[in-house]
Amino acid sequence: MDEYNTSENSSCDPILAHHLTPVYFIVLIGGLVGVISILFLLVKMNSRSVTTMAVINLVVVHGVFLLTVPFRLAYLIKGTWTFGLPFCKFVSAMLHIHMYLTFLFYVVILVIRYLIFFKRRDKVEFYRKLHAVAASTAMWLLVIVIVVPLVVSQYGNNEEYNEQQCFKFHKELARDYVQVVNYMIIIIVITIALILLGCQAFITLSMEQALNIAPFLWEHTLAYRSQEHTLLEKNKDCQINTSKTEL
Repeated sequence: MDEYNTSENSSCDPILAHHLTPVYFIVLIGGLVGVISILFLLVKMNSRSVTTMAVINLVVVHGVFLLTVPFRLAYLIKGTWTFGLPFCKFVSAMLHIHMYLTFLFYVVILVIRYLIFFKRRDKVEFYRKLHAVAASTAMWLLVIVIVVPLVVSQYGNNEEYNEQQCFKFHKELARDYVQVVNYMIIIIVITIALILLGCQAFITLSMEQALNIAPFLWEHTLAYRSQEHTLLEKNKDCQINTSKTEL
């Protein structure tokens, strides 16, 4: 019984740590390789493109999240959190911030692609590189001004937590306003996903219809060119016969 209580009160569940440690190692290594690869590709991309700016910000979000993964690994390996409760809150909140910002930037990328399709444009880009930098800076300032104060003032501040334990903030879900906020976020995310899915379905059907019409148009084009070629040949023969008659 004492051993069970010790296991329950330990800083990190050994069974959970055994499974999560290799997962976070894969996330860290795979994430670093992915970020570095994308950075090499971004060098060759148009820096004024809105899509490129969204991808750059997406890479920044992934990079910031990857910086917190080693601290998670240290906690899982050592079984004790030694970096203080405030930093634990930041590392824990970063998982949620990363998730929602990633969703936001993917939505931006998809909306840009849809605008290109519906407006029949080749690309959507800023007028100058400075405008692209200003837009990204404004977005990050907005995140810092809104998200950071909320995390500091609200995240994990309603209960008492052991500073040697981390990622135990699920108790906050028992509060009514936290549940309301979570349900609102769920509804918003699902609604946006359904709207994007509807747009994608419409584009797919439009492309399918265009591909079905294309062979029909191609056959008529070939028939028209064949008739045109025949008429030109007949016209040429008539001109030759006329020339012979005049001679």
